[in-house]
Amino acid sequence: MEQSEKIYRATAKTSRKYPKRLTDYIDTLVDGGRLLEAKHFFLDLCQLGPNHLKTIRLGYTIAIATFDKDWVYKYDKLLTSSTKDSSEVHWFRLRYYHSQNNITACENTSCELLKGQLSTDRLSTIIEVCMVRRSYIIAQALAKYLSKNHVVLTPRYNKRLKQIVIARLVHSIQRCL
Repeated sequence: MEQSEKIYRATAKTSRKYPKRLTDYIDTLVDGGRLLEAKHFFLDLCQLGPNHLKTIRLGYTIAIATFDKDWVYKYDKLLTSSTKDSSEVHWFRLRYYHSQNNITACENTSCELLKGQLSTDRLSTIIEVCMVRRSYIIAQALAKYLSKNHVVLTPRYNKRLKQIVIARLVHSIQRCL
């Protein structure tokens, strides 16, 4: 049994700390890829605090991971109405579009995110989407963002970014011939 599960199971349902420990346990389940269990325990958490910001974020994450469109729509709406940080909403949407293989939406959302200041995890998500999708549109916006904020990619990712740009250049030259 994992530590977070031990702590959760040792907490009485009437305790003030029960929702936090349940949330921590669900986070551990999601991180471990145990999504069905996480969804089961998440339903219990929803009964305790359905409109809490952590619950909404966790619900959105589970919805994306389980490809549940109804839940994604529900938690997108809840997150949009409960947070003033639009970049967080865009980040969750990017993760969803990436899981759904919606390239155009990934490009639009990534470019929107790259207009502002990003945390490391959000930037790494955009870099991952750019590399997996091999998107020139994201690569172009990403290069501007990296240059503007004096951020340097690792040599491996820098090489892959250059390959995306070179492939676009070759494609453009071929069209002209």
